[in-house]
Amino acid sequence: MTDAQPDRPQGAERPWLRQYPPGVAAEIGPLPHPTVPALVDAAVKKFGDRAAFENFGVRLSYRDVDHLSRDFAAWLQQGLGLKKGDRVAVMMPNLLQYPVALFGILRAGMVVVSVNPLYTPRELEHQLQDSGASAIVIFEGAAAVLQQVLRATPVRTVVVASVGDMLGLVKGTLLNFVLRHVKKMVPAWSMPGAVRFPEALARGAGLRFEPPAVDTEDLRVVPPVYWWIRRTSLSCSTPAAPPACPRAPCSSTATCWPTWSRCTPCFAARSRRARRWPWHRCPSITSLRW
Repeated sequence: MTDAQPDRPQGAERPWLRQYPPGVAAEIGPLPHPTVPALVDAAVKKFGDRAAFENFGVRLSYRDVDHLSRDFAAWLQQGLGLKKGDRVAVMMPNLLQYPVALFGILRAGMVVVSVNPLYTPRELEHQLQDSGASAIVIFEGAAAVLQQVLRATPVRTVVVASVGDMLGLVKGTLLNFVLRHVKKMVPAWSMPGAVRFPEALARGAGLRFEPPAVDTEDLRVVPPVYWWIRRTSLSCSTPAAPPACPRAPCSSTATCWPTWSRCTPCFAARSRRARRWPWHRCPSITSLRW
């Protein structure tokens, strides 16, 4: 990072700099790692066998994430024939499969389209159409939603992830059975041709991964807030717009987002929507909890 230039008329050109506390630079210099894959490679070399992610008592080391994401990237390239710049949607909560899929997509030079796992069929259809995603990695609790709109989207490959996929044979099998058949947290779904996440990794392990040439100008991630801004910047009547907020008009994206979370009517609407998803109550799936 570079220090702010004292003789620069910062107040006139960039008035926000006057709010910076002492010691905060006005500009960011060259980054040590030009791309996310390069950052991941450096982290693997530095931390190796240290724990990177943990879920249900199962840990993935940096080296594990490196190997698994490489297998997933190889499968995307060689197994599906996807190319650099193709868009792959990820619709999952906090599971161990998420970083594997995320870094695998990025390492293959593709664009991650992050999808809210609580989307309704209409919202999901709109985002998949607008993003042009050709594949999706989805949590099986949301697979029934995708099934309703799959034919209306450009998605041609569906990868389904279960909570227990990466938790080991005994723990994973038991947890999946309880969630599906005892707690009834996974709605029934059927999508012929869908690939299970462990199967995709197994196929990729036998394929050759070819790192593509990427630079800082390549688009890598399309976050969920992008789609929210696209819709709410025009009108609340468009798909996926938040409920009407008495404190701030939803046509103002700059004020409605923070106000929405504090507004009682808006919070109530969010809670009613969340209750339609029985698996949001799972304490280990933290990103699904409002």
